[in-house]
Amino acid sequence: MDGTLQKKTETFVNEEFVNQALTFLRNIAGEFPAIPDNAYKSIAYRAAQHDAHADEVLIRAELQKICDIYQKKRDYAKRQGFAPFTSMGKFAYDWIKKNCGEWVLPKMATGLKDPEDIHPEWAIQCAKTMSMLGRETCEEPENLYIFVTNHPEWQNQKLTRERFKREWDNARRNWDRQNRVKIQIIKNKNTPTNQE
Repeated sequence: MDGTLQKKTETFVNEEFVNQALTFLRNIAGEFPAIPDNAYKSIAYRAAQHDAHADEVLIRAELQKICDIYQKKRDYAKRQGFAPFTSMGKFAYDWIKKNCGEWVLPKMATGLKDPEDIHPEWAIQCAKTMSMLGRETCEEPENLYIFVTNHPEWQNQKLTRERFKREWDNARRNWDRQNRVKIQIIKNKNTPTNQE
């Protein structure tokens, strides 16, 4: 083993090993900056895959690496103006502001358990559902997650989620195309020509 916990393709993992690693991670969690719960589960799962569930040094190193990654994501989100939604990204954040209303994001930030771990497609479906229900309706529930995901409107917004995904894919393709053109222009400038 090279000292890291790389993903493996096999699917069988001893759940007892996963739980052992997860217990260790939760016991030392206070020593590190907060990260989403699914990151702890991911580290524990990979440790169990590698039979490293009892290797505290390796698990600590992996946890530190993940904490560093999340800190970079947090810093980027703050600089770009879409904190605390670090996993969502700027494109989804701007899409929600434009299509669902300014009130939705602050409500999601305070009403959902872990806004840092909300992924783009889920965020879009949640925000659009909230937008359709209205601000007053979304102020009432104790648990916003359960209220929104159990509401019939949630299922109706799956199409919005798919529409967003297409828009996002198109935006990424355009961005990639623009970068390829910029790179080609730079290469052309740096290539000597035979002018006599």
